[in-house]
Amino acid sequence: MENALTLGEEEDYKIFLASHTPALKAAGIPPIYWRSLHYKLSREVFDAGEVFGVMREEEEEAALQSRSNRDAVSYKVIVTRESGLQACDPASVYLVDHAWTYRVENARQQLQEIPGLLGRMAALMGLPFHGEVPDAETVDLVLDNMWKFNQTYQLSQGSAEEKVPVWYIMDEFGSQVLHSSRPSCCMAPLFYAPQQIAYTVLWPLQDLEHGASLQHGAPCPWWYQHQALPVLGGTNTRRSLSLVVPTPGAPCPWWYQHQALPVLGGANTRRSLSLVVPTPGAPCPWWYQHQALPVLPVLSSIHFSRSPLPPDEVTRDYTYGEPDSLVRKCRLLPWLPADLEAVSDETPEPPDLYYETILHENKEKLPANIPACTAPAGKVLKVYTETKQVFDHLKHPCFQFTENEDEADILWMYSHIRDYRKLSMERPHILLNQFPCETVLTTKDCLASVSRRARLGQGPPWLPRTFNLQTELPQFIRHYQQRQERGEDNHWICKPWNLARALDTHITSNLDYIIRQRESTPKVVCKYLEDPVLFDREEIGLVKFDIRYMVLLRSVQPLCLYAYHVFWLRFANRPFSLDLFDDYQKHFTVMNYAEGAQLKQVHYDEFIPMFEKQYPQYPWKQVERDIFKAFSELFQAASSRPAPYGICPYPSSRAIYAIDLMLKWEKSEEGERVMQPQILEVNFNPDCARACLYHPSFYDHMFQTLFLDQAHQCPVTQII
Repeated sequence: MENALTLGEEEDYKIFLASHTPALKAAGIPPIYWRSLHYKLSREVFDAGEVFGVMREEEEEAALQSRSNRDAVSYKVIVTRESGLQACDPASVYLVDHAWTYRVENARQQLQEIPGLLGRMAALMGLPFHGEVPDAETVDLVLDNMWKFNQTYQLSQGSAEEKVPVWYIMDEFGSQVLHSSRPSCCMAPLFYAPQQIAYTVLWPLQDLEHGASLQHGAPCPWWYQHQALPVLGGTNTRRSLSLVVPTPGAPCPWWYQHQALPVLGGANTRRSLSLVVPTPGAPCPWWYQHQALPVLPVLSSIHFSRSPLPPDEVTRDYTYGEPDSLVRKCRLLPWLPADLEAVSDETPEPPDLYYETILHENKEKLPANIPACTAPAGKVLKVYTETKQVFDHLKHPCFQFTENEDEADILWMYSHIRDYRKLSMERPHILLNQFPCETVLTTKDCLASVSRRARLGQGPPWLPRTFNLQTELPQFIRHYQQRQERGEDNHWICKPWNLARALDTHITSNLDYIIRQRESTPKVVCKYLEDPVLFDREEIGLVKFDIRYMVLLRSVQPLCLYAYHVFWLRFANRPFSLDLFDDYQKHFTVMNYAEGAQLKQVHYDEFIPMFEKQYPQYPWKQVERDIFKAFSELFQAASSRPAPYGICPYPSSRAIYAIDLMLKWEKSEEGERVMQPQILEVNFNPDCARACLYHPSFYDHMFQTLFLDQAHQCPVTQII
């Protein structure tokens, strides 16, 4: 490292910087370490073991009596190199390997199938595991406890599936770096492109010293000299002795020599000896050899009133960069208990700044005020579209496609329109398939927020209780704890704000699991429907199902909303029960994209008589009236305030949205069991492949209703 770099090495370093600088900056790795980091990455230099070691600590016996053996033993990482390390040294940067990298949906299968993985994870987490064959109980224990050890990153490029967050557990060294509010080091993941693998990078925030602990060949302090040891004993003294070998394979210090051990004994003294090898798989030191063991029972358990200055500990802040003290306390709950009794679980609508920030981040420019434009009767409207489904299936004679966007009367775009102001100023007569600020409906965080306006601010019965993990984590945790105290079901589903197809979606009752989701993509957490209305599939049994309605928003002022008569059903493939929440085909219904999954097709006109046969007391017309009432209240709430706090009433805008919903069982005020619609999400520019396949006139109906005002000729119901 000290020699002049060759031209080739310098060129390699420039290539490294060109492809990794954004990631290095995002990880917060100081530039002083970049060259050394490149050297170690490119040559796979793992030299942390030359500088650090893992020390085992045992708690006092009183604590041992009230806690399990697993909890009573703790570890910490210390500096073991005699010279310590300096933060100003460019070489003070270290690679930490990952023991397990996975996506959550594959975790159970990997623990069951990858040889040695379950045993290694159980040992790393301090969990009991006996035998070689994975057992269901240990798998569940690891899945439950891994959220105290998990870290995450996600790729910035690739398909939606490839950008789903990756979770990983650092190796036995990295996983033992403890939390501190005043950390001595930082750790961050870095994806190294040439190897297509991620490592964790560790660097110091301050100079770290080795302390005055004993070194091989160094003079032994008086209290370690064997002739002094017996006088340190005594029945009234507290006792512990920790003997640590910082580096596997290091020479055995003289005070470990077996001939010295017998003098540590004493018939009337209590005994303990902690002998630690920091890295699994290291050579067994001599004191573990069977010939030395007979002398161990006579070891005195000694507490030294004077001890060497301990080496500096390697710590990191598990919530590094979190400025809010309450949120910080909440994020640390997986490791540090906290009292949240004073926190309310009330979730008022966010302040206006929340919506204004979204408008700014989306780079959306609101339109100017323009009068409504109507096309002359009989005019053939030219359509410019990016959507192949529209191009292939719109056949109505009043519409004609054009490849020239500038001459179009209708823009039916797949991508989001951002500059409405320019369109409104330059081409106000152009009709669009999007509304400004429709994200208040189509992102899950805003959907929950604007829905709170319904029922005079009391919140709607048609939306599961929802919390924004980014802004409402303390309220969620308090609500969770209150439900736990009342003995109520506490299963929740975490969903990304703006992903579809159940990607990066998690179902759990594990509070640690939910809290840690905040560290990946922004998410909401919604109450999971523990008592959904089920559908009896003859070949399987009672399964979950959901319903997709297409709604057509003709205008916001006045509010005009239609629902397409045809709706779509989606079914789970396994019987429903409140367990195995990583079983996709039990708890999810979107099978279009699931590899190897059966897609159950039941058309709406076949479903209705089947449903009414299974639930004769619940006519579908009544159920549908309740569904449409929920749609009405949602759109009224979303349009009750001006943009950017609600949907913008741009006269040239039209849109279709896909609303996914389920039905759940509830008790009415009269105590009767009723079906309550539950809106799950509102989708912008939905996939209409099935609609076109089974109803070839689908887009004709959409365009007639939205652009020709011919709803009376189409299978639609006006809701508002």
